Amino acid sequence: MAISGDNSTVPSVDAASSFMLQYGQFEAAHRQQLESLGLPKPLWQVLFKKLSADVFDIGSYVVFGSNSDDSSLVSQSLTEHTLCLSQDKLDALSNVFLIDHAWTTTIDRAAGELDSSPGLLERMETLTGIFEPHEKMPIMPNTESLDAANEINVPVVVSQTGVSEERARELLNKNGGNIIEAIIEANAEPDENTSKQQSIQDQIMKQLGGGDGDDGSASKPTEWRTRKYDCTQYALDSGSDKLDGIDIRIPVGYGVSSNDIKCSFSRRHIEVAVKGTVVLEGDLHADIDANEATWTLENGTVVVSLVKKVAEYWPNALVGESHINQLVHNKHILRVLGDLWRYFQGYDYLAQNADQSFVKHTNWYIQDEVGLSISHSDDPNVRCLPFLYLDPHGQMAPFSIMWPIKTIAKGDVLTRDFCPLWLKDADQRKGYLQSIFPGPTQFALDAFEAMRDSWVQTAKNAVRANLTSLAVPKHQIQRVFLQGISPDAAKAVRDAGLELADSSDTADVVFDDVPHSGDKQSNQHPLNSIFFSTENTVMAFQGVVGAQEWLRPGYHLKTQINEFIGA
Repeated sequence: MAISGDNSTVPSVDAASSFMLQYGQFEAAHRQQLESLGLPKPLWQVLFKKLSADVFDIGSYVVFGSNSDDSSLVSQSLTEHTLCLSQDKLDALSNVFLIDHAWTTTIDRAAGELDSSPGLLERMETLTGIFEPHEKMPIMPNTESLDAANEINVPVVVSQTGVSEERARELLNKNGGNIIEAIIEANAEPDENTSKQQSIQDQIMKQLGGGDGDDGSASKPTEWRTRKYDCTQYALDSGSDKLDGIDIRIPVGYGVSSNDIKCSFSRRHIEVAVKGTVVLEGDLHADIDANEATWTLENGTVVVSLVKKVAEYWPNALVGESHINQLVHNKHILRVLGDLWRYFQGYDYLAQNADQSFVKHTNWYIQDEVGLSISHSDDPNVRCLPFLYLDPHGQMAPFSIMWPIKTIAKGDVLTRDFCPLWLKDADQRKGYLQSIFPGPTQFALDAFEAMRDSWVQTAKNAVRANLTSLAVPKHQIQRVFLQGISPDAAKAVRDAGLELADSSDTADVVFDDVPHSGDKQSNQHPLNSIFFSTENTVMAFQGVVGAQEWLRPGYHLKTQINEFIGA
């Protein structure tokens, strides 16, 4: 019940109680994360309110500027823009803002998502400035290289024509990997049975081309891709070889329902809209039977099925479309992905398995255009860090949260520190920033030369140690505690005649990663970590033996960033 007076409405006690209950649940779920980020506690409720209502109000406080207006920021900005405060003042620790992520991915999914997620590649191309040629290209096999594709097709040419493997390889290379042209040319060579040649040729053409050859369609591709959709034309009757049907597959992403989709067809025109936004629209290559046109939604893809008025080969589905060469397209995706690493930021999180165990995952993300426009500074006025929000339905949503750590005046550029909080060394910070804002690398070359000289000198002085056998004191060991012991290790301990202790308190010897006081025997050792960390092991060897042919150089990327860059 609301209490009102003076024409104003005061939230009811029930509403306030509900809010505090929901906030309490939010705080309990996110306390450790918020404390590790360093967000001041007075801003926790502000953040909760904005997350609950999807409030992205940073646009009310800033405007885009140009980094060319401030030459000191040109090399310290990811984009051509900066963010400038548009209000009179923004006090330190006075507010917190949500910044969306344009893309969140993992190493193994990134290339596939660039290829299949609607609009993602175009957005990343705009960000990197790397664009793919749009001229129409012949369809190539979906293999790593033309040579690899030819090797796959050599046995087919041999079996269908009787030529040698060497000759089949020559014909495939000569015809740019086109298996039909290679078979035709092989069958046209002298000393072959003409009728047998024609029979084989017709059979292969029907299998790969789909037509009877009257219009040459049998030697033309019946499947192709464009940047927005895939196409397949086929015979509606499985017993026919007339190409009277064509499917257009349009990726729209998961989370889209059939109620979000609207398709309209006319004799020679098609339009597909998702949630009110047109994703495909244009004139068709030829007439269709609009009454027979259908569409379905399959795993995030709209499949439009059309029936041609005349059964004939279509070189295009829509007038003016450009086909993509899959090989060239894949290489383009890798080029874009390679350039995107300077924009990526990452975070780790733990996920619980069905057996209650935990596994660490790493996500990489790129902020939206607002987040990317925050410039770098060694003396920043805002802090911007990733935050994983667990909503009331148990769904996890990644954002970045930004808050002012200094008072910002109107017109001031918003700046953050792109280096992680743990990186304090000035020289190593310079190397870290080199990966984000490329510049002269002489400093890194000098650092590597100094390290290499040190390795060489250490190698000259390294000698094999003469170890004297030392008497091993006798201990009465009965009970052993091993943290996280495996079944095999437990069996080995019991086979040795020892008992497994339930806790370190009751054990004679303890194997764990916690220091113990008193006379408790423990496996703790100053170099204990080298047995569990590959980079520390390499560092330990290099510190003792220096540069050796049998030891591959290693670099600790928390302390030797410059040396790694200069290598």
